[in-house]
Amino acid sequence: IGHNPGIADLAQGLAGSGERAPLRRMAAKFPTAALAVCEFDLDGWRDLAPESGRLLDFTTPKDLV
Repeated sequence: IGHNPGIADLAQGLAGSGERAPLRRMAAKFPTAALAVCEFDLDGWRDLAPESGRLLDFTTPKDLV
């Protein structure tokens, strides 16, 4: 949870893989109240690195209407 542009930059920087369509949507626009869900195959927080995550889902408020 955070504010833009920081949260969008963080999510985009961590998501190194995932389905192309959600990755493109997230890169194009990360609107207020959007949610990016990433998974990481890491042993601990110290292993967190750029592009170490896999984007599982990207949802925006318009997706919920």
